[in-house]
Amino acid sequence: MANVFNGAFHIYKYWHNTTVEAEQLQRLYSFRSVEMGRLVAVCNGKTITINKGELLFVPPDIKAKIKFFPEPNTHGTVIMIRYFPDADELEYPIQAVKLTSEIVKLLNQIPNYNTRSNITSLTIANVYEIIYLLQKNMKKYDGKYVPKLEKALAFMRENDKYSIPQLAAYCGMSERCFYAAFKQFTGVTPIQMKHKIQGTKAELLLKNTHLSVEEIANEVGFASETHFRKIFKKQCSYLPKDIRKK
Repeated sequence: MANVFNGAFHIYKYWHNTTVEAEQLQRLYSFRSVEMGRLVAVCNGKTITINKGELLFVPPDIKAKIKFFPEPNTHGTVIMIRYFPDADELEYPIQAVKLTSEIVKLLNQIPNYNTRSNITSLTIANVYEIIYLLQKNMKKYDGKYVPKLEKALAFMRENDKYSIPQLAAYCGMSERCFYAAFKQFTGVTPIQMKHKIQGTKAELLLKNTHLSVEEIANEVGFASETHFRKIFKKQCSYLPKDIRKK
């Protein structure tokens, strides 16, 4: 079971006894509960405070700065999941969600140790039940551009070679309007998202195929291996060869 869900689930407890600030840009949906202390998240100029008994939800590829405030410490549970049932990519914005007693009970059943590579079928069942219960209380976007941005993200994930002007035209939007709407909802620019998706695809190819770095660079849409290495290092914080060594 752990092998089947490898890379799809990251579940662990966190604990801070000092004020900590971190920048988050995950490729997974992130659910961070607060059992003690307080979090403050800043995204697209908006500040969200998450207190004890609440949970911070962050959609994938959304850039957010999170600050942990100990009172006297901050701790909770982090669930990061690649597959979010019954939800479109941008259907739910970053937000604070109130935890019910039923959700808290399920969270408490998650082991206190890091379970990134030791996930049981019971834990998976609990995670999906938690998400199902959370969705009942989560707010959705009501922006008019959401369907078009969903269309854009689907296209970006399914294709490798395209320009941002072509993507804007595909969505029936001017380049300027598309750029502004995309940045507003995802927190990153279209080209940053393109590089993020390319990095994800390249990482999977590096792990699961014997293609050369040059072949992978071409496969995911880069004109040169040099440019690919530069973007991959920026996105993943390590070089393609480091993946192969692991």
